[in-house]
Amino acid sequence: MRRLEESGVVAGYTAVVDPASVGLDITAFVRLRLDSHGTGVVERVEEAIRRIPEVTEAFLLAGDHDYLLKVAARSFPAYEELMRAKLRAIPAVSSIETTFAISVTKPSSPLPVD
Repeated sequence: MRRLEESGVVAGYTAVVDPASVGLDITAFVRLRLDSHGTGVVERVEEAIRRIPEVTEAFLLAGDHDYLLKVAARSFPAYEELMRAKLRAIPAVSSIETTFAISVTKPSSPLPVD
């Protein structure tokens, strides 16, 4: 393991916490579109995303949307407050589309490496 850690193959260790057991009953997938991709805009957007604790994962996309965020929230009203106060405040965001997860079909799993 030490060799894998030192070579960067193992990037870290994480405890898997059941969201519902800590009161995070809502999982949302949020797609963002930007109205600008100019110099410095993307960096400001990504920094703003990293500062939002409810965003548990974020991905830069190719295609119709610019970012996909995975968000954990306590309730629908809590998500609405997050959207109004934090997501709308992200620089250059022109569109926010949200899909709510009903259940987990396949939880995070190990990477398929040989």
